[in-house]
Amino acid sequence: MKKIDCATDIAVIGIWDREIENKTVSKENFTKLKNEAKEGRLFFINTKADGYYPIDIYVDEDIPKEVEKYFISQSKEFLLQVPSGKLKCDGVEKYAKNKRHDIQIPPGKYSLICLTCKNCEESQNSMIENELRKILPVEDIEYYDKKTKDSLKWATLLTVLVFAFSMFLAKWYVALIVSLVVFVGFFRVYEMLLEKDEKYQKLDKIIPMFRFENRQPDFVFKMKKIEHENLSGGFIEFDGFDTDD
Repeated sequence: MKKIDCATDIAVIGIWDREIENKTVSKENFTKLKNEAKEGRLFFINTKADGYYPIDIYVDEDIPKEVEKYFISQSKEFLLQVPSGKLKCDGVEKYAKNKRHDIQIPPGKYSLICLTCKNCEESQNSMIENELRKILPVEDIEYYDKKTKDSLKWATLLTVLVFAFSMFLAKWYVALIVSLVVFVGFFRVYEMLLEKDEKYQKLDKIIPMFRFENRQPDFVFKMKKIEHENLSGGFIEFDGFDTDD
């Protein structure tokens, strides 16, 4: 499995063979991009929004059951031609523009199925936390999360109390400024206290990075090498996941 972070400023991400890009196609000519997709030289998703999209790509391997249960297929099988094996996955504005490729796979024709998460936020938290519990005791994770969340809770409470008290002694805008100073200052003091907490510092080197590196992808591409030619290429429109072939 390969993890890729795709970035797009035209709300379209895709996957294609770097060596068979049609140099006459540009991001401005969406009709030609669709034709490329229909021919199986490009598969893309119109996400309807710019941004970063984490993607997991499985090539000739099964998605682990503990991962697959959080995802649902949003497409039929599409054809993707990869004659050079140099696979690029990124914003489609880089189609025919970027010479680098992300993955080297066996050359050939592939079927591609696109999956998305079910109840994304809930499933993401469940999947990551289940994996985190395999390397750390539950009580250590709870200790770290409590310490982290307590900072905001106490900062908010203290700021509200200071603002309310200051309103009796000064005008509202003075009270607001004092409260903001207290709010910011509290975090610095709390940070200094955490720096002396050896257990927290040890966990802080593990937990945030683990959660980031194991974050759930927005899309999963499941690819299988095929010999037959009875598949056609296509693309997906994010709204409703209507397909075109």
